[in-house]
Amino acid sequence: MSAFQFQSSDVLARLKPFGISFEKSLSDLIKGIRAHSKESPESLSTFLDAAIVECKNELSTTDLETKAMAVLKLAYLEMYGFEMSWCNFHILEVMSSNKLQQKRIGYLAAIQSFKNEEDLLILATNQFKKDLNSHNHIEIGLALSGIASIVTPNLSKDINDDVLMKLGHSKPYIRKKAILAMYKIFLQFPDSLRINFKRVIDKLDDDDVSVVSATLTVICEISKKNPKIFVSYLPKFFEILEETKNNWLIIRILKLFQSLSKVEPRMKKKILPSIVGLMEETKASSLIYECINCIIGGAMLSPDSSKDKETAKLCIEHIMRFFEAKDSNLKFVGLLALISTVKIFPTLIQKIEGVPNIIMECLVDNDLLIKRKALEISHYLINEDNIVDIIKVLLVQLIPAEDSIVPDNLKLEITMKILSIGSQDNYENIPNFKWYIAVLKDIINLTLLPLKSQTATSASLSYQTNRTISLAIGREFKSLVTKVPSIRPNVLKIVTETVLNVKVLDSCPMILEDFYWILGEYIDDLKVSEGADDEESDEEEGKEYGQNSNFAILIPTLVKIYSSIVNDYVSIYSVNGKLPYDKYSELNYYLYKLIKFLGNFENHFFYEVQERSLSWSEFLKICLEASEPHQVPMLLTHVLPSFFKSYALNPISKNGQRNLPAPEDLDLIT
Repeated sequence: MSAFQFQSSDVLARLKPFGISFEKSLSDLIKGIRAHSKESPESLSTFLDAAIVECKNELSTTDLETKAMAVLKLAYLEMYGFEMSWCNFHILEVMSSNKLQQKRIGYLAAIQSFKNEEDLLILATNQFKKDLNSHNHIEIGLALSGIASIVTPNLSKDINDDVLMKLGHSKPYIRKKAILAMYKIFLQFPDSLRINFKRVIDKLDDDDVSVVSATLTVICEISKKNPKIFVSYLPKFFEILEETKNNWLIIRILKLFQSLSKVEPRMKKKILPSIVGLMEETKASSLIYECINCIIGGAMLSPDSSKDKETAKLCIEHIMRFFEAKDSNLKFVGLLALISTVKIFPTLIQKIEGVPNIIMECLVDNDLLIKRKALEISHYLINEDNIVDIIKVLLVQLIPAEDSIVPDNLKLEITMKILSIGSQDNYENIPNFKWYIAVLKDIINLTLLPLKSQTATSASLSYQTNRTISLAIGREFKSLVTKVPSIRPNVLKIVTETVLNVKVLDSCPMILEDFYWILGEYIDDLKVSEGADDEESDEEEGKEYGQNSNFAILIPTLVKIYSSIVNDYVSIYSVNGKLPYDKYSELNYYLYKLIKFLGNFENHFFYEVQERSLSWSEFLKICLEASEPHQVPMLLTHVLPSFFKSYALNPISKNGQRNLPAPEDLDLIT
C-alpha cells in the first residue's frame, strides 16, 4: 500500500509541471460555495468544514505549490469567519518561496493573519530584510506592502533602516511604496520621524510626480497630529502649488494648507489669492470643492471682513455650478460646501440669486442624504414672508409616499427643524399663532400618531425618537401658552382633543405630561362648554396613562379642573350664595367621582404619585364632609383656588433662577 502511495505521489509530482493537478483550486472552492449556498445553510457549513480539513491535509505535504494553494484558499475562507492564525508558520514558509506567484500568496495571507505575535515576527523580520534586498523590484514592493500592514513597535525598529534605504531606489515604484511604508513605521516608532525628517522632506524634490504625491500624502497625515513642524517649509509647498498642473497633487497641497493655516494665520495673505485664482481657472469640480474647503476649513474667512465676504460670495457662485449637473453626488458635495460658507456669512443665502431655490429643491429631493443636508441650512431662508411656504414644504416631507415609510431620523430632524424655525428670535417670524398651533397639531398627526392608511405597528416610532418628539412638542405648547396669552383658548382646544384621543395613549403617552400641566394651569381659558365634563368622565375610566410622571401631573390637573368647575357653577348658577339643588348635586357627584378616582393611586409604587393622591384625596374628603345642602363650602370656593391662583405664572428668562441667591439655611445634603 505504501509503495502504491509513493508511486501515486511521484506521478502527481511529475504531472504538475504540465499544469495537471488533482487538488481543488480557489476557483473550485468558490464554485462549490456557490453551489452549496443554494441548497441550505447546513449544506454550506458542511462543505466549508470539509474544505478546511482538506486545506489542513494539503499543508502537511512537502510540495510548496500545494501549500501555496491551500494558503490561498484559507485566505479566502477567512472572509467567512474562519480563523487562519493556526497556519502562520506555513504562511511564512510560502512567503520564503523563490517563485513570485507563491510569494505573493504568502504576503497576502500574512497581511490578513499576522498579528502581534512576537515569536513569529522575529522570523518574519529576516524574510522582510531578505526581500527588501532582492534584485527583483516586485519582491521589494511585496515586502514594503507587507511591512506597512504588519508593522509593530519592535518590527519597526528592526526594519527601519532597510526601508529607509529604499527611498533612494532607482525605481519610482519602490520609492513611492517606501515613503508610504515609512509613515506606518513613524506611527509605531516616532523617534524615526525625528531622525529622518529631512529625508522625508527631500522626497518633495523627487523627479517622479507619484513619489512627490505619496510624500505629500504622508506629510498631510502627519500634519493632522502636529502641523507646526511643517510651517517652516511653507515656501516649498507653495512652490509646488505654483508649478504643478496635476490636480491630485494640488488637492494634497490644499489639504495640507488647511491644516497649516490653523497654526499659522499669517499665511492667509500669501495663500488665499492663489487659491482663489486657482478656483477661477479650473473647471474640475473636485478641485473647486477642495479650494473652497481649504478656505473655509482653514479659517481663512472672517465674518467681520468685507473683503472676505466677497471671497465667500465668489465661493457660493462656484458652488452653484455643482447643482447644474443634476448629479446627486455633486449636489451633496455642493451642499457640504454651501453649509460651511453660509455658517460664516448667513446673510449671503438671501443675497445671491438662485440659492434659496436650490435649497428648496434639495428639501424635496428623493435622496435622503441631500434632503437632510438641506435641512441644516433651511432656517437661514426664513423670514415673515416665506415661513408659511417653507414649513408647508417640510410638513409634506412627513407624508409617506405610497408603499413607503418616512424614516424615524428624518421625522425627528424635520420636526426639530420646524420647531426651531417657529421659535426663532422669540417667534418673530410667526405671522399667525393660530396657524402655528395648527402646524404643531399636524406634526403630532404625521409623526406620533398612525395615519389612516397605516396600522399602529407599521407607523410606530422607536422609543427614543417618540420620546424626543413628544417632549419637544410638549415644551413648545407650554412655551406658547405661557408667552402668548391670547392664543390660550386655541391651544387648550387642541390639548383637550389630544388628551381625549385614545390613540395618544397607545402611541405617544409621553406628550401627556405637558398637556396635563397646560390643561390644569389654564383650564379657565377653555371655551368649550362640555370639555371639562368630558375630561372628568374620561379620566375616571381608569385607563393607562403612560409614564409615572404623567400620573404626577394628572392628579393636580384634575383638581384644578374641578376647582374651575366649582368656580363656574358658583358664578353662573348661584343665587344669594346658594345653588339650585340639581347643580349642587352635580358638584357633589363630580367631587365624589374625583375622590374615588384618586383612591386608585393611594398604593401606587411611584412615591410622588402616591403622595399627591393621598394629600388631595384627604383634602377633598374634608370638603365633601363640609358641604351643606345648596351651599358650597368655602374650602372649595376660596381655599382650593388659592392653591393655584394666588399669583400669575409669568415666564422668566432661561437663566433667571441662577440670579437668585440660595438661602443660607438651605441644606440639600442632610
